[in-house]
Amino acid sequence: MNGISSSFGLLLLATGGLILAAWCPPPQERRIQRTVAVPDALTRAYADGTRSLDGSPGPDYWQLRVDYVIHATLDPSTSVVTGRESIVLHNTSDDVLEAIRMRFDQNLFREDAATLMDVPNHTDGMVVTALSIDGVAMSVPSGPETSRRFPLPEPLAPADSSLIDVEWHFEVPLDDRSSSLRMGRWADSVYQVAQWYPRVAVYDDLMGWDTAPYDGIWEFYNNFGRFEVFADVPAGWLVGATGALQNDPRADASDRHVWHFVADTVSDFAWAASDRYEWQVASADIPGRGAIPVHLLQTAGSTARYPSLGDNVARYLEVYSRRLTPYPFPSFTVVEGPEGGMEYPGLIMSDGDSPLTHEVAHQWFPMTVGSDETRVPFMDEGFATAMPALVSSPGDSEPGVPRLERQYNPATRYARFSPLLPVNDDPFTQLAGYGKPQHILRMLGGMVGDRVMWSAIGDYAAAWKFKHPSPWDLMAFVSNAVDQDLGWFWHYWLFTHAAVEGSIVGVEPDGRGGSVTVRQDGDMPSPIVLAVQCAPGGGPVRLSGPGYILDESTVVVTHPVDVWFPGARELTFELDIGCEIARVTWDPARRFPDEDACDNVWPRGSRPLYLREWPPAAWIEAWLACG
Repeated sequence: MNGISSSFGLLLLATGGLILAAWCPPPQERRIQRTVAVPDALTRAYADGTRSLDGSPGPDYWQLRVDYVIHATLDPSTSVVTGRESIVLHNTSDDVLEAIRMRFDQNLFREDAATLMDVPNHTDGMVVTALSIDGVAMSVPSGPETSRRFPLPEPLAPADSSLIDVEWHFEVPLDDRSSSLRMGRWADSVYQVAQWYPRVAVYDDLMGWDTAPYDGIWEFYNNFGRFEVFADVPAGWLVGATGALQNDPRADASDRHVWHFVADTVSDFAWAASDRYEWQVASADIPGRGAIPVHLLQTAGSTARYPSLGDNVARYLEVYSRRLTPYPFPSFTVVEGPEGGMEYPGLIMSDGDSPLTHEVAHQWFPMTVGSDETRVPFMDEGFATAMPALVSSPGDSEPGVPRLERQYNPATRYARFSPLLPVNDDPFTQLAGYGKPQHILRMLGGMVGDRVMWSAIGDYAAAWKFKHPSPWDLMAFVSNAVDQDLGWFWHYWLFTHAAVEGSIVGVEPDGRGGSVTVRQDGDMPSPIVLAVQCAPGGGPVRLSGPGYILDESTVVVTHPVDVWFPGARELTFELDIGCEIARVTWDPARRFPDEDACDNVWPRGSRPLYLREWPPAAWIEAWLACG
């Protein structure tokens, strides 16, 4: 069961329908919230069959498809890209569309634009010179808006399509290395081109048209479709792009070359061009697909500094494909330029100096699993921040399954940031959207096992491949995949500031073991995990309850999170381990959010017992900090 409730207080069980219950909790020190409220839009989606209670797409799931044919010409003498496009909007929804909404993201770079990003060099934005819908010309007033509504000449019925023709031009912004523009140029020789074409906004079953403006900080929510792009650049220039190259323009003897790319079922298209690029090719072996090319377009300096970049990127693609789902695109390209690290389908923009494990991970989230990056960035940035642990060394206790602890600091400051939902009310979402989710996964892996957790995320990625999941779909899917009621888990991690704040209150040893009293001062509950060691000369240990024997003098005792649900903050356990207790460590893998590590060990001030999955140096540093 998934522990997600509707606004009427009904507990939704993905495998058992609805349970109606009236429950009056007894007096307690804390009330554990066990469910997550479901918005009305999700309730309607369940009723309409577009989404399922188990977190999967519903039998009647739909999303718009938008196909583009784009001709673009780059003039390095002015740094202007001139474009014309034909867009076919397929109304695959159940609704009759009276209007459409389009995005003009280059208007972010106008001087009068409302932006949260530092724009060092302004342009005239996206200058639209012609726009027609089904042959009817539309007026496009000049202005800084990045999102505009256009009435349709005739209502667009379900299963019908509409043709949109647009002509436009814009200057590629100059990046003077004072800020990250998510695209730009170095002088007139290296161009990274993105957010560059007028596009149809998302219309989905939850909120209708996406009306969010592009503010430069938050990223994108895009439709999936087919792109056929012709990029016209000077002869001798190299072009890297989303999709598969259809021709070899270098065989043409003219003074300009047209590079032809096709990308099917992608959410965006980006490209780069330069007369200073060197072109290298590596290969990645994708499970079930075989070898795909990995293209590197870099300047000579970067090629010399990073001779193994292609092999490294190929390895990341292979590892993520094995751990989650196979990489879906026909090739992969890295293009150097001003952008320090930005992802697009089948392509990464890099300045040549940044590690790419995070950016490659974005090929799964959100390039394959098309979540709303603007409103819920944790669903892509959080996963991409955690996934690099998969390419680190395997853990000791589960061979082949890397431990999150090997990479991430155990400090729980992220739990103190504002809730991840709703993001629009959260001034710290940028930090929480990246950092907090890795702690969410660390705790989840500590509860169900890292292998089970990553398997669940891989299944979720497969279920929502090229679709648009919501956070509630994610919560329900993972809860069902690990077969646990995780309503409490999602509530405290995503909707509150809470942490666990566990501690050992006291221990009373006796000849067989002794009693251990633990406490949780935070609002978030967690399972109880205690590493218990015998006094010198004692043992071998025995285990009389849940847990496991670590070695002849140490047991790890566990109790499920349910022990806290009645509302206590403090619990005492009698432990029969066959010897007198000498030392106890709370949460020996540091899986649960807890700011004060000094009260996690008894006797107070002694060195905690760390499990082998956590680097010893981090524990020693934390122990010394306790004085």
